[in-house]
Amino acid sequence: MTDILQRLYQILPLLPKETKFLVPHNFNHVFYDSLKALGISSPDKIVICKHDERLELGKLLWSPPATYSGMDLPEALEWVSNNITSWSLKQKQKLSTNTYSKKIYISRQDSDKRQLINEHELCIFLHSEGFKICTLSNLALADQVNLFQVAEIIIAPHGAGLVNLMFTNKGSYVLELFGSNVPRGGTCYWSISCCRGLNYYYLTGQSETSTSEDSNFTISVEKVKEWIRNIAIN
Repeated sequence: MTDILQRLYQILPLLPKETKFLVPHNFNHVFYDSLKALGISSPDKIVICKHDERLELGKLLWSPPATYSGMDLPEALEWVSNNITSWSLKQKQKLSTNTYSKKIYISRQDSDKRQLINEHELCIFLHSEGFKICTLSNLALADQVNLFQVAEIIIAPHGAGLVNLMFTNKGSYVLELFGSNVPRGGTCYWSISCCRGLNYYYLTGQSETSTSEDSNFTISVEKVKEWIRNIAIN
């Protein structure tokens, strides 16, 4: 998602007001809210395309990536983050203050891939350390922004929810969990962390299968404990 939104940073000022945007039909509510936050809020500006649909267009505009290195462009990411944060502050759907936590774990139990097999064991430990266990699929964009702005320690399996690191404050700690099959593009949240000045770490575990990068996996709870002890010392 950050790749798409950063492209808008480059082209939005150059586009005619009547420009419409082609959007895949399977994009979720968070992406649509992100477009609203960046000023693309009128329904007649968005054209939803089905997977096998063919369109005849008089003119098609395409924006190149913000960078060709695969890294994020710091000024583009900051533009996206600032606009979405400002928009979120105006929304009514916000987490109540007693649900905020400085320590959060993002679960993938609402996903059908890259689930943590021994998550129950890990969460028992994390609860004892004061972590709040969160799933993001039922949270509005404004809620996700608020959640990550307050968090100072974030632990999560590799997944789209970590795009919210763009809202996390400088100096916060991130531990990303991988199986033994690290997905292609697995450095994307490290890149966001670099742009935001976060302390990024990762752990690799054991994938359920040896071939799929989307396989469920286990992680060493002892290594997570050791990481938490180390950052507490620092």
